Formats: sequence, structure tokens, C-alpha cells
Amino acid sequence: MSHPARVAAALALASFVLYNANIREISSQDTVPNRVLPYELLQHGRLDLDRLFQEWPAADPLPFWIQHVGPHYRSSYPLAPALLAIPVYAGPVLLGAGDSWVVLNALSKLASSLLAALSVAFVYLAARELARREAIDEGAALATAAVYALATPTWAVASQGLWGHAPAQLGLAVSLWALLRSETPRASLVLAGLAAGVMVASRPSTGLVAMVIAGFAREHRPLNARYEAKLILKHHPDSGVTEEELAATIAAMAKERGLTFLGA
Repeated sequence: MSHPARVAAALALASFVLYNANIREISSQDTVPNRVLPYELLQHGRLDLDRLFQEWPAADPLPFWIQHVGPHYRSSYPLAPALLAIPVYAGPVLLGAGDSWVVLNALSKLASSLLAALSVAFVYLAARELARREAIDEGAALATAAVYALATPTWAVASQGLWGHAPAQLGLAVSLWALLRSETPRASLVLAGLAAGVMVASRPSTGLVAMVIAGFAREHRPLNARYEAKLILKHHPDSGVTEEELAATIAAMAKERGLTFLGA
């Protein structure tokens, strides 16, 4: 494991322990669907809340966090946080932990704190990439991660209950880290897109942030030297150079100008 990976893992572990130091889940009614749905999916293969409301009086108003859609009762909020929590729920639920509120609250707290702690690790990695680009000491990346972990709502809110905050923050952090990487530009763009998708799926109000990420990716996307060479030769077939030679020349010129090209 590389040095940055070790530091990121240590930050995630320390944050996870700290976020669980109060030994309880702190949220509100709007997290009820996300607390229950992982259990419902694992035990009953369903993504609705019908079992909770099968005896609900038809004339009574429903809680704000649930909607009656056709024959089913469904969450008023995105399902992404519940789906991302499934790995945390899977072991205990499949081993018979049950569906008491004590169990569901504990598992949802573990899931939210884990997602928040992972976001701390990726904030550090993203800040480290930025520090490397700007020739700044690595200590700045550590300070950034510490401020993010301890002095923002990441600790007070995102890590304490299974809202959309923690998975959205993790998606944003991973996306930023991927965009700042330069070693594997094509794979990094794919990862950045997937992470931004998780962010928006968890918290749709981050759609504007995703648009900014998409704009940045478009402006800084790596170009394919071989593709560019093929396009030039298509219009100038009598140029007298091979595709490989032209691609190598394009890549070399781009490197001199500080542009990012996929390998020739």
C-alpha cells in the first residue's frame, strides 16, 4: 500500500471511530425509509414500505416521509443512501439480527458514519493531488481533511444518520479526486462520472454541482492522439506519414504544451 493510501486509510479509520464515539444514531423521521429499506430488500426483496403501513387507516394522513404510489407505500426521498447501506446491513440481517429499531438504528449509524469517514479519506486524496499540482507541502492536504472531518457538518450531521448527505459528500470527494488524477485519465473520467452520479442520486439538489464537474471534465478531458491522427489522415490521405507516426508527433507536441493526451 502506497503512502497516500495508508494516510487515507488511517484518516478514514480515525474518523469512523470518532463519529461512533457517542454510540447512538442521531437523525429525524426523514431517515426512517433509509433505515428500513435495506432490511426490507435483504429479507423480503422489496423496495417499498408496505409492511410498515399495511394496517394504516386509509382516512389518516401519511407521514411526510412516505407517499402512497399506486398500491404501494414508498419513500419520499431518494433510495440511493439505502442501497449504499446494504453492505453494512447484509451480514447482521442475514445472520438473523432482526428488524427492531435498536438494530436498524445501529446499522444505519454504522452505514452513515462509514460513508462519511470514507469521504474524509477521498477529500485528503483530492487535496493531496491539488497540493502536488501546486507544489504545496502535503501538510496542507492533511489540514484540509482534518477541517473537513471535524469542523463541518460531516461530523455533526452526515455521519450521525442515514440522510443523503454522507453518500453525496463521498460521491463529490471521489469525483474531485478522480478529476485531479493524471495517471489514468480515461478511467479517471469514468470514475468521476460514476461518483457524480452517486452524488446526484443521493441528493438531487447537487445536480448543479454535477454540472460544474461535467463542465470541468469537458474542458480538461484527455484527448486521444491516435483518434486525432486518424481524423487528420482521413482528410489528408496523401500526407505521406503513417497513423502511428502522426499520433506520436501529436502526443509529443501536446506534452510540450502541457496538454493531457491518451497514449499514442
